[in-house]
Amino acid sequence: MISDAGTYEDNQGMERTPKDDPSNLEPSLEINLVEEEKLRRYQDYERTRQRKIRERKQKRVRELLTSLNMLSAALFAALSVTERQISILQDIHSVVQIPTLSENLEQISPKTLDTIDEVVRERKSFIEKVRGLVENMDIRRKIV
Repeated sequence: MISDAGTYEDNQGMERTPKDDPSNLEPSLEINLVEEEKLRRYQDYERTRQRKIRERKQKRVRELLTSLNMLSAALFAALSVTERQISILQDIHSVVQIPTLSENLEQISPKTLDTIDEVVRERKSFIEKVRGLVENMDIRRKIV
């Protein structure tokens, strides 16, 4: 006879086996499938995210290279114009020194030759700076 109804609740008094312990139970197949599905979805998400990041980076690199190429073309055009200016200024310098013009010095403004020489020096300095810039751009283009 059972003297107390609560005495045998929760399988009290029954021998427990390690298989019965909930911490030792293996997850059901359904739980494993759900976890695998979550993992697969996360991996798909990560692959997609990495691909999009890579595509954005590639686009930025292409835009940077395009900008460098455009700047390089503009600098080469500026070099060409400046070299042509130097050539013209040197021609003017040599024309001013022609003996027939030297006889009519009043027609030549004072310090004309000095001014021409100064402009030529400035243009040559500009050319050196632009060439340095172009070299740096070439190095950066190779890095990118």
